[in-house]
Amino acid sequence: MPVTFSRRSWPASRVARLRISRLAGGDLDEIRVVGEERFGPAATLRHLGSLGRAFDLLRDQPLAGQARPEYGEGIRSITRRPHRILYRLVHGEVEIVRVIHAARDARLDLTDDE
Repeated sequence: MPVTFSRRSWPASRVARLRISRLAGGDLDEIRVVGEERFGPAATLRHLGSLGRAFDLLRDQPLAGQARPEYGEGIRSITRRPHRILYRLVHGEVEIVRVIHAARDARLDLTDDE
């Protein structure tokens, strides 16, 4: 069960551990494969780098994303176009739940949650 944090309860100097769920790992693999086919390796590498920098931001500032209660308890999101990173804070750890195209309905993608 996600633990709720407020901006006041999360220490400014704390760096969270980051965990990528099995589903999010599959999402990243798909982004790489499809991206290389459609846009080439260089563009795909740049985009994956952008996602990696977003993960770094979330480690440093776990509350940077927007709370998204419509997607489930404790779910937050941050966008790196054209993808949306869905994550939650669990016991001081940032868990990347899914990395999906922003045009997709995230509620459907969260039904196979771990």
